[in-house]
Amino acid sequence: MRRKPKAKLYLRFRMPDGKQSPPGRRHALIASLAETGGGLLLALGLLTPLAAALLCSVMLVAAISVHIKKGFFVTGGGYEYTLVLGVAALTLAFTGPGALSLDACSDTT
Repeated sequence: MRRKPKAKLYLRFRMPDGKQSPPGRRHALIASLAETGGGLLLALGLLTPLAAALLCSVMLVAAISVHIKKGFFVTGGGYEYTLVLGVAALTLAFTGPGALSLDACSDTT
């Protein structure tokens, strides 16, 4: 009976000499925490500019490091969806949280 491989979340970085570094667990952990924490903060409406900056930066790295080589459209693995998510996060950063957010209740922004 075969075991199913565990899902791995990792990033590869190119070194100046052209070699790829091994998967960085620390970087993957930071990226996943930034995406999860930013999404949670954005959903709650707490620290909205920080949350939007976290999400936008994660989407920018994902688009540049993985998706840009595959073209624009998401059906081919392109960067269309990451671009939409990044722009949506920036839009929330510039427009600010709504009246029902925790930022509006606590008056932090």
